[in-house]
Amino acid sequence: MWFGGEDAADAGTKDNIVEISPFLTDRSFPEIAEVDAYWQALRGDRLMPARAELDPRGIKGALPNCFILERIAPGIGRIRLAGQRLDDLMGMEVRGTPFTTLFTPQYRKMIEELSEEVCAAPGVAQLALSAERGLRKPAIEARMTLWPLADDRGRPTRILGGLSFKGDVGRSPRRFQVASSRVKRLASATSATRQRQTAGFAEAPAPFVAKPEKPPTRSAHLRLVKTD
Repeated sequence: MWFGGEDAADAGTKDNIVEISPFLTDRSFPEIAEVDAYWQALRGDRLMPARAELDPRGIKGALPNCFILERIAPGIGRIRLAGQRLDDLMGMEVRGTPFTTLFTPQYRKMIEELSEEVCAAPGVAQLALSAERGLRKPAIEARMTLWPLADDRGRPTRILGGLSFKGDVGRSPRRFQVASSRVKRLASATSATRQRQTAGFAEAPAPFVAKPEKPPTRSAHLRLVKTD
């Protein structure tokens, strides 16, 4: 359930439905593409949208693959809400558990640092994942994206996450390993304009070239003329 309970105070309006079909381009992991298009549309020319602006109807097709993290402390995030597909992967309800629960132990420190950078930069993190394998645990290829969200004070203390995967869940829990990751820093239209203006003022001044003085001409002198 995406609205209600402890999250009701953050829910805000439910009228933020944005048409996203023109933005969809990546068909390999459609849930990620759908959420990214919705987040970008809500964001507009700002750094990030607010948590209160999210409407579950805007990402209806990807909702089972989505989750919301709450930043408890630097590098520490708790899963506040999660879709059914994440519960299926872990074989339990993941709501209220640490975000790092979704990953194998050797990658948890990396995930803490990466999720902190999403809030601190702020930025959008993209991860290529693979699930650990074993008896009745077939291969799973996955993509995860983390988008920052502002709280009611404008601070990036929430993260909207999307997890899209190909393969059978098999025997749970299915924790992930990180194949690659990157964080793209964000800039609002206002700050980007300010940066361009600052760069213009910072250009090196043109060198000063002294012009040679012209020799004085006779017409340049004044004469006193006496008349009657």
